[in-house]
Amino acid sequence: KIKAGNDSTTLLKVIKNPFSQHLPAGVRCYGFSCEGTLYSPYALAKTLLPPVPTEGDDNNTKQSPPICFVVGAMATGHVTINDHH
Repeated sequence: KIKAGNDSTTLLKVIKNPFSQHLPAGVRCYGFSCEGTLYSPYALAKTLLPPVPTEGDDNNTKQSPPICFVVGAMATGHVTINDHH
């Protein structure tokens, strides 16, 4: 566990695979790797976020599913699709 310096508040803790059991149902999960394809963070965010609804537009009232970003958290090996089941 990684705790706050001033008190015993837990900031981060290590969990075992599959990590998806700790996520809400229907979550869209994206893994980041130093060996992956380079994307613009702005362009990626625009593709993931739903469009901003305009006044009187009832077509954009759906909420998008929750999103999870996995960032460099593997001590050894790689994140694979099998880690999510």
